[in-house]
Amino acid sequence: MAKIAIIGASIGGLIAASILRDKNHDVTIFEKSNKPSGLYSKVLTPFGEQELGMHVIYANKFQLDHLLKICGENSFTIKTGPHVDLGSSYAFGKLNTNSVYPDIRGTIFFEKILNELTSQVFFSLKQENNLEFFLKNRFGVCATNLIHRPLIKKIWSSELHELTSNAIHCFMDLRRLVVADKKQTDIYKDNILLDQVIANPDQLNPYSSVYSGRYGVFLNGKFDINSNIMQWCLNKDVKINFNQDIQISNHGFKIEEKYIECDFDAFIISAPLHNIYKIKDLEYRSLSIYYVKTKNNLPKKFYYTYVHDTQFKSIRVVNYSAYNFDNDKNKENVIAVEVLHEKLYVPSELEIVQELECMFPDLKIVECYKFPNSLEIVKPTIKNALKIDEIEIEVKQNSSKSIYFAGMRTDKGIFFSHQTIGVSNAAALDCSRRFD
Repeated sequence: MAKIAIIGASIGGLIAASILRDKNHDVTIFEKSNKPSGLYSKVLTPFGEQELGMHVIYANKFQLDHLLKICGENSFTIKTGPHVDLGSSYAFGKLNTNSVYPDIRGTIFFEKILNELTSQVFFSLKQENNLEFFLKNRFGVCATNLIHRPLIKKIWSSELHELTSNAIHCFMDLRRLVVADKKQTDIYKDNILLDQVIANPDQLNPYSSVYSGRYGVFLNGKFDINSNIMQWCLNKDVKINFNQDIQISNHGFKIEEKYIECDFDAFIISAPLHNIYKIKDLEYRSLSIYYVKTKNNLPKKFYYTYVHDTQFKSIRVVNYSAYNFDNDKNKENVIAVEVLHEKLYVPSELEIVQELECMFPDLKIVECYKFPNSLEIVKPTIKNALKIDEIEIEVKQNSSKSIYFAGMRTDKGIFFSHQTIGVSNAAALDCSRRFD
């Protein structure tokens, strides 16, 4: 039996713990806060307890089984097929409730972009970790310059050549464009290359099966998953220590002044590395969430809206009522707005309300509340990626123990629970194999 330490009681860290306990390893979790589940938690607002953003996890069957064991069979509503991820897009002054991708039909540059896309002269198998190179080879020069460049600048406040290729799907999925009606799109999608870049204009009527083997796991607001998690830890003899601010340096892992490396055979770090290692000169964006009380609900046909309009500061509008499968009264007439911004330039509540009124003219807004705490998000720049890679290598080289990094890394497209659980899953399985 190996002794494994998991740093961070996020959903990813908990899944790693469950996998390792099933393999009969001794597991101890260290958590900086006073409760489990990380960002997958609720916060108190003037409109009742609300989710911290949008609570959905995309999981395969193996991960889902572990989630249900940890959090309880009744903690979630499970969706499959197109209902895993129903989104919408606001771009070029109009709302498209049938796709999460920018709809360029009717724009002045539509024909030029479509001609470049369908000619496929730009497609290349060459891989390079540079977003500008990646986009031009995927979409062509026109779409890159007119669609992606301003949108990426809005999200990350960086130039394309400064960012890694995985920045294309952190916080806003920009891997496809809506360019035609359903009939014509299906013709395009017969081409294996075009299928990767042209979006289905009717998400409930996909070209082929979608999210096969993948589940949308939505939180049931009637249950306290944290109490279920604590009961699971007790039943499975998983030790979980709260208020433990673990720091890592070149000298090892320590809590306060005590080094703990000799107490364990391996470490899985499910927390973002920059939270536990003082990495100098990283560039950040701040993520703030605004909760808005309304008199009426948004249409229930989409869970969220990506704000592709570069004139707006909002990144995503979360439509709580659309996935209120458990009839949680607190979710009625409340939406959340997520904004990425510079730390010192926080959008006002009035700005957010005005943006919502433009996007949803029929929405009757009563009150807006900004959650006081913002989260620092490491920008997915090549410069940041190199620094974090360097630290990960140093930490591994300076330790005789097996160390896995499974926390959020925007430069690799790993962000929040629905991405980190996959990395934590892989880390736990590999860790277990080492000690079998």
